[in-house]
Amino acid sequence: MSVLGAASKQFTTIIAYFVLVFIMLLLAQTLYKSFKFLHKTNSLESNLLMLYLAVIPYGIPFLEAFNNFGKYTMPHLPVSLQLFYNDYLRPVLEGSYIDLNILYVILLFSQYIIFIQPKRLKKFTRYHMLHSILVYLTTSLMGIIYWALPDNFTQNLYGELACDLCLLICMSMIIHAFIKGLLGQYCQIPVISEAVRIHLEGY
Repeated sequence: MSVLGAASKQFTTIIAYFVLVFIMLLLAQTLYKSFKFLHKTNSLESNLLMLYLAVIPYGIPFLEAFNNFGKYTMPHLPVSLQLFYNDYLRPVLEGSYIDLNILYVILLFSQYIIFIQPKRLKKFTRYHMLHSILVYLTTSLMGIIYWALPDNFTQNLYGELACDLCLLICMSMIIHAFIKGLLGQYCQIPVISEAVRIHLEGY
């Protein structure tokens, strides 16, 4: 594949992510409002723009999780997930995320300076933006710790199981937070969610 073709595929995948998130947001809000009587907790936010800004940042922790663990976990997953990874995630990871990782980090942390600290957005949106930063840091830290372990551990069966477990933990946090954001609710991840709540209430 030519460089131009690879860049075009990466750009298309990133745009598709933004569009897909918006469609998922519309569907989630429509279904949630239709079956609201099934829920004990009401949605805390209904403004689509605020919801959209709240869930979009979780894409970066998602890429970080697969950058740290995905390549080594894929052989243990179903073929359909392997194809999805090779066709959509891998081009973005190898084409832009790894080479321009600092740019993604700046984009993520700029949320704090531009939106969170000045209180320019509603508390719900700022909560999820800050939450995405802490989830990213947790995911990065897990990756750093795992790959700092000796090769004779990471390359044996127990190391592979630990890698699978790390990806599972990271994806559980991200998916939980993403779904809660789509529904207009706060997350309930131990330590991380509490840290975000305390920080926002502190100023």
